[in-house]
Amino acid sequence: MFGITGVPDTNNGSNYLLCVDLGSSSIKTAVCTPSGNIVGSAHMLSAYVTSDLDGDLGVRYDATEMLHRVVTCSANSMMAAGISPDQIAGCSITSQRQGLAVLDEHLSPLLISPNRDLRAIFQGAAIDERIGDLVWDETAHLPSYLGAWAKLQWLAEEEPELMKRAAYAVTLSDWLVAAMTGKPTLDASNGVESGLVNVDSGKYSSALANQFPFGINDSLRVTVSGAVSGGLTEKFASVLGITPGTPVINCGPDTQVALAGLDTTLPGDTAIVAGWSCVVQSVTDSLVRDAERRMWNGRHVLPDRWVLESNVSVTGGAYQWLIELLYGDGSPANRMDEIDTLLADAGSQITRSSVHLVPPTVDISNPGLQFGGIGFPIPLALDTPDRIDVIRASLHGFGFAIKANLARLDETVNRSDSILAIGGGMTRTSYFTSALSTILDEPLRIGPPDASLVGAARLAANALGLEPDTPDDQFKIIEPDQTLVSDFNYLYSEWLGRSQRLSEIPI
Repeated sequence: MFGITGVPDTNNGSNYLLCVDLGSSSIKTAVCTPSGNIVGSAHMLSAYVTSDLDGDLGVRYDATEMLHRVVTCSANSMMAAGISPDQIAGCSITSQRQGLAVLDEHLSPLLISPNRDLRAIFQGAAIDERIGDLVWDETAHLPSYLGAWAKLQWLAEEEPELMKRAAYAVTLSDWLVAAMTGKPTLDASNGVESGLVNVDSGKYSSALANQFPFGINDSLRVTVSGAVSGGLTEKFASVLGITPGTPVINCGPDTQVALAGLDTTLPGDTAIVAGWSCVVQSVTDSLVRDAERRMWNGRHVLPDRWVLESNVSVTGGAYQWLIELLYGDGSPANRMDEIDTLLADAGSQITRSSVHLVPPTVDISNPGLQFGGIGFPIPLALDTPDRIDVIRASLHGFGFAIKANLARLDETVNRSDSILAIGGGMTRTSYFTSALSTILDEPLRIGPPDASLVGAARLAANALGLEPDTPDDQFKIIEPDQTLVSDFNYLYSEWLGRSQRLSEIPI
């Protein structure tokens, strides 16, 4: 349920930053130096709860328990770092995208909806039929069931008395910032991801708000990512043990914050953010839309920067599922280091198995289900794949899907002479990053697994004017193995063909 990690202190000062990431499956916190070196970290599972009204697809956070776990994780991070709370110079907040917090006028939570909450599928479909073009023009995001307006419509239909009390609809990073500072704000970058902010201007989307009779967010201030939103209230400060008034910085959506942690900031720079799910984002200096609406646009957390995003779907979650399926001991995460060693020690890195846990590409405006599977040559008397062979093929499959998504981005974005980086939890599997570089036939900058926390620290340090410390060696470059490039090119072509045939099987 939780974990704590500490490393030797290299800061030798009091300018530490407490960083919090409200992720899809867990809460992660870290004490970081201004350059993003993590000196103590902790994590706990997110606190989910359901009600009879939520149905089969709905899920919400237990707001009280989530805040309790944020406090517990924060205390554990400071303990792991070996520092006292009064050494914290600022609190830096990031969160998953497509989350929604509905608050009353006193900032008390009425509904805290994570991004995996699918309660509003039917409301979203109705919105897309009615004003889908407007939603796309304003936010470059579809379908609407992932966004705030569909969930608000659900609340108005299913819990109307609760909806009457609603004063604010904000993202999850905004909710935590409001709980810590007592001030409601809306982060511009995260607001785009939830359909509340115009992707081009970074201002509140009145055009969309006027399509609904909800009367919310009338006095809400939209802030740029990485800005100080307020000071820590005495109430929250007393629980954390941190000095009241300590600045709280809202950094925005964890995916774009990870780009800051990976130093992908210039036009053409591209980051693969591979955690529970995986996206590939290319940085642009203007809004470059996909005319076919297959890819989203978003606002980078840095000024005058946008991103074009191709979605790879669930990778880390699928990988853990596969390990649990093959080993069945209830601890897939604990198996990963052992499996990584076995993968590296295996004689051949090429497999005839073909694993399809993700599609080659996703039309993000119109996502749907398709067949996947685990395949290998038969009869088995001629060649018997083992667990490691199947796992290796699954990692290759993730790499092939990333290659397909990069190819789609390359139709629009010029990546020549630019950085290609990867961060997120999948980087803990060194075999995956090594194979990925060869599959892509490109040098690959390997960033930290907790790139979002690193990015949050750097953004907060910039907001507070803190001098950067000497950073640890946070990046390494992996070069492709040219002896295997042609083999992987062949396997990629075969994998694409099999994926196409699988997609033609009716669900």
